[in-house]
Amino acid sequence: MLFKADDPEANPEVMPVEEVDGFHTLSLERLVRMKLNSFRLEDRVQALDMIGVGLVDASRPGRFPGVLADRLRSLLDNPGQ
Repeated sequence: MLFKADDPEANPEVMPVEEVDGFHTLSLERLVRMKLNSFRLEDRVQALDMIGVGLVDASRPGRFPGVLADRLRSLLDNPGQ
């Protein structure tokens, strides 16, 4: 697992992957977890894009622990900031 000292938790493993239309990809939950864990500007923008197209909604924060759930709620509650 990848982990930086200022990350709330270790990033999830990138394996196993899912196959979608012939492409290998991370599960949505793993990808969102990585974005919430890093939470740099580019990660927040990408998470907001997922919210904007309906991939992530208000049902998701409960799937993540503490700080990650709080970060997702803040994006859901304030998408323009």
